[in-house]
Amino acid sequence: MVMESPVVGKSMPPGKHADFTNILHGEQYIEFVSDFPGTEGEFTIRNYVVDILDKGSSAVAIVNSEIFQNKSLVLRTQQHIFVLGQGGFGGPRNSNKAVNVAAAPKRAPDAVVEQKTSEDQAALYRLSGDLNPLHIDPNVATAAGHQKPILHGLASLGFSVRHVLAKYGGNDSSLVKAVKARFAKPVLPGQTLVTEMWVEDTRVHFQTKTKETGNVVISGAFVDLKKVVKSDTAASAAPSQQSSSALKSDGLFAKIDEQVKANPSLAKSIGAVFLYNITENGKTVKQWTLDLKAGLVHEGAPKSGKPDTTMTLSDEDLIALASGTLNPQTAFLKGKLKIAGNLMLAQKLGPLLKSGSKL
Repeated sequence: MVMESPVVGKSMPPGKHADFTNILHGEQYIEFVSDFPGTEGEFTIRNYVVDILDKGSSAVAIVNSEIFQNKSLVLRTQQHIFVLGQGGFGGPRNSNKAVNVAAAPKRAPDAVVEQKTSEDQAALYRLSGDLNPLHIDPNVATAAGHQKPILHGLASLGFSVRHVLAKYGGNDSSLVKAVKARFAKPVLPGQTLVTEMWVEDTRVHFQTKTKETGNVVISGAFVDLKKVVKSDTAASAAPSQQSSSALKSDGLFAKIDEQVKANPSLAKSIGAVFLYNITENGKTVKQWTLDLKAGLVHEGAPKSGKPDTTMTLSDEDLIALASGTLNPQTAFLKGKLKIAGNLMLAQKLGPLLKSGSKL
């Protein structure tokens, strides 16, 4: 919202300018004033620049935002926007209005989680409304010195915060009080993000690297939680012994099996293998495979090879998605639906399932 707002350009010193060609997202702070607001109601946003810093070769605009839901303040944000080549105007280098990053403890991480981004991750995140061509246009990316369009900083941050919630927040986004991060280096779609975490009271410090290069891409970051809920790694990594019990979604997969058998040519035209991890209380309790290469639907992991796309969500949320009471994009952005592998393949399921359940 700030990147498209004119407030930065209008606040630049005389003779300096800011637009899409010379701005970068440097830091992000998010603070929830009360409970997680959800997506319903009328939202209004107030953006204003609190300081312009002179970093020598570049300027940094510190922009605060206040988000209101039905006229009630629900969250505050602060962005540090680097304006390349627009420094040297004699302004201050630091500001007491800035929410600062925090150094991680000098010890081995308490937890590490890694997750590969998809090749089309930037195109998918673009649907959130961030239309900066740097993330989609190869010519713009090349002109900016990148080998291809880079991933949005907030997309990388979303992966990292979900990792923190998985390890220390019980996958419950309502436990988040605040998030702060510095975007240190760009991430290319398809790279693997490795989040290292340190717990101190209810604050989880973290930094994120790309596995392929070892570069730190998010630094000085932290998530403040209302409380810490430590996960059982072994339990969350594989189905528990409850997997033989009946779930509400079992009937859903039985219906999908019927659709696959009724439309074998359509199923095989999709030509991909989908794995569903069904969770209860944050733990995977059952898996279902849609092998649309072979035209098979069965309980458990794929019988051979790896899935093209893996989707993880709770039994309750899967039923809500199927009934249409939960929007897939909302579920994904809230972390209720986690997708690994080829995200765009998931959209191909629609034609097969349109006469049955929406999944």
